[in-house]
Amino acid sequence: SILGVHLEGPFINPKYKGAHDERFILPPDADWVHHHRDILKIVTYAPEMDESGDFTRALCHSGIIPSLGHSGATCECALGAVQSGARSFTHLFNAMSPLHHREPGMVGAALTSESWVELIADNIHVSPVLYELICKAKGINKVILITDSIRAAGLPEGEYELGGLPVTVKDGAARLTSSGVLAGSVLKMGDGIKNVMEATKRPLLEIIRMATISPATLLGIQEKK
Repeated sequence: SILGVHLEGPFINPKYKGAHDERFILPPDADWVHHHRDILKIVTYAPEMDESGDFTRALCHSGIIPSLGHSGATCECALGAVQSGARSFTHLFNAMSPLHHREPGMVGAALTSESWVELIADNIHVSPVLYELICKAKGINKVILITDSIRAAGLPEGEYELGGLPVTVKDGAARLTSSGVLAGSVLKMGDGIKNVMEATKRPLLEIIRMATISPATLLGIQEKK
């Protein structure tokens, strides 16, 4: 069954837009989100675009899970958003300010807070060397395996599109034809689970939890899904 929509954008930082079309990027709009609260379950946004924290609190008030991503926020800014109610980080490491020993950035905030983190385990978006580090830092209950797949998943390599932008799928990766920027993935969940098993040597049961119980708990439906 379809549980609802994870709206990834348009309330993001243009400098960290990834494969998003910059023409459609907007400042956070709490009224628009509230109007669509019947279908929205998660909204990804850049916390530095919400300096007051009002958008974060508005999402929480509407029963929508705030998730941080496509952002160049400092660690302090991201942690402030978590304190205001943000509960997860969208596709960890990708389209976010990196970990640095003097400015830990979004990645530092993700790894040190009590939030959930999404992981695209296709061995392309994140090096498999880091899978075990992520599991140790967060614990398996706070890691959510996702595919981030576009409609080309399961289809032959070739030319596709994402949000109106041409995408080329080659060597297991989906990239914008114009720039080579990663544009989602073509990962299947079973392959993601296999990749994490091979990289971490963890039991299948633990990794299955990251693909099932962890996301269900974030959504608050773990008692029925």
